[in-house]
Amino acid sequence: MTYRGRGEAELERRRALDAAIAAEPDVDRREAIARELARLDGARRADARRRLPVLAQAPRASPCLEPFEAMRGDDAVRTCTRCDREVFDTARMTIGQTEALVAARGPSACTSLRRRSDGTTMFEDCTVGAAGVWTRRAGALVATVAIVGAGLALVTLPPPRIRTVPTRSITPHVAPNASVHFVHERGAWRPSDDMVPFSYFQLPEAPRRVPSGS
Repeated sequence: MTYRGRGEAELERRRALDAAIAAEPDVDRREAIARELARLDGARRADARRRLPVLAQAPRASPCLEPFEAMRGDDAVRTCTRCDREVFDTARMTIGQTEALVAARGPSACTSLRRRSDGTTMFEDCTVGAAGVWTRRAGALVATVAIVGAGLALVTLPPPRIRTVPTRSITPHVAPNASVHFVHERGAWRPSDDMVPFSYFQLPEAPRRVPSGS
């Protein structure tokens, strides 16, 4: 049997399995047929990539959640309802049909083809999936910058300076021999939080120096 004859025979086998899945009432039997069909489709797609380098070299498409079965079109070539991109399944086509389809798109198909995660192929990348990728990357970048910025702020922030002042030098006096801790923050001294509220104290002014000979 020639390759063309084998490919057409596989397509007939595929159609028969697809029809059997729709007609089979038993769930277990239906799942077994679906697994057999998935193996056949995988083998046909891998064979198409081996025979057509343009398919093998196509990069992966952006993540797309639209299943091939939900798209509008014929058995092998359909249009995604979310991104309006044309998608085709080499498992449902002969090699000759695939070659003709790609050739009809011209030389640009060599750089625009994208492989979807389900094994089907797109002529252009999914705009919806690409937008989602950029959104997630931008969110991750913003979160990373925020975390790094917060870490740098903690590293560069100077530790607060603590000054102990006897209460007898504070107006008004609180206790004869007590002391109050003052913390220097933002260019000013204030009592630490575990002390008496700062509204009760004020630091004495620094004594002025009198020039000698005056």
